[in-house]
Amino acid sequence: MGVIFGRKGVNMAAPAGGSPQGLANAEMNERTDDAIASLSQALGIDLDFDIAYIFAPPLWFDPSIKRMIDMTGIQPESRGNKMSLLKNPQSVARFAAMSPDEPLRQALVASGFGMVQHNPLAANGYNDQLAAMQQKQLKEWAGRSELSDDACMYAVIHLHKFSTEVMQGKVPLG
Repeated sequence: MGVIFGRKGVNMAAPAGGSPQGLANAEMNERTDDAIASLSQALGIDLDFDIAYIFAPPLWFDPSIKRMIDMTGIQPESRGNKMSLLKNPQSVARFAAMSPDEPLRQALVASGFGMVQHNPLAANGYNDQLAAMQQKQLKEWAGRSELSDDACMYAVIHLHKFSTEVMQGKVPLG
């Protein structure tokens, strides 16, 4: 198994015997913070980030919505349901202003970062408006008896992809 680069609050199961280097979680978090700080200083841009959810975990609290999302295989803690978002608004603005061809921006995007700011107060870690829209749409689909399970599954996948693109900054919210 390769080296795990993580962030506080990310629920990652440590391999048998602890972290890859035998480090305790607190030490891994400290080393991660130190590495982010060093890289931020070298690049002159604050790269501190946190994890947001594409579909907020509370969506699974509604049994009808949970059933539809579960058909896709997406779970709240699935890797594909999480996205790293920068915390610093100036950093987000700076990356958003960069050309998509800029190597630094490409590296961030290739690493799975979104191009919107992390919001620790939002249920999904980004924007409650997006989470509310998702819940409303999923509720509507769950109430439509004429939709097949396959139709619901593909609709949920499409909504997840759309939401991912919003958080990547490809589609403006609002």
